[in-house]
Amino acid sequence: MRRKKQRMALEVSLLLAVVLLLPTVGAQGPPVDEQKGCIAFAYSKSDVHLFLIGEEKAIFGNNLTIEHNCESVSIYFDDLFQARSSSNFTTIIEPGTFDITIETDSFNITYENITVFPDRLTWESEYQMVLDFQEPYIAISESDFQINYAVGFSIVIVWVLSVYVYWSLINAYVERNFIEEVVQ
Repeated sequence: MRRKKQRMALEVSLLLAVVLLLPTVGAQGPPVDEQKGCIAFAYSKSDVHLFLIGEEKAIFGNNLTIEHNCESVSIYFDDLFQARSSSNFTTIIEPGTFDITIETDSFNITYENITVFPDRLTWESEYQMVLDFQEPYIAISESDFQINYAVGFSIVIVWVLSVYVYWSLINAYVERNFIEEVVQ
């Protein structure tokens, strides 16, 4: 009995020691920085879809939008200056493959091999123009004739198959129930 009490006292004292030795951790927010870092990013838009630029990415759209919280941002396509602004801005981008550089006061970043495809709405209007000026592949009267011919041919095939199935059923019934008299 005395041993149990000693063991219990030892366990309780170890538990207290562990609890007292654990460091206390208080939840706190992110460190307050009086000078916020400069953040800049670029994306394109096609219909309701947004495409963020990155290394060897494919994007769709005709405009490249640059958003930032920096004092000034410059953008270069294949080392050719395109635009500079102290607020968010949008620039036109042509289809092709480019190296895009975003330059700020605190950093420069280059995204290589960005493939730009035209906006979906542009494709739709181009194809619509092509279709408007082309002749239809077949005439409407010829199409109607082919549809009528196919319907008539289908009716004949269905009739032949139905008659064959019914004839086979009737023939099987007659053969099974046929009685011959043998007269001597």
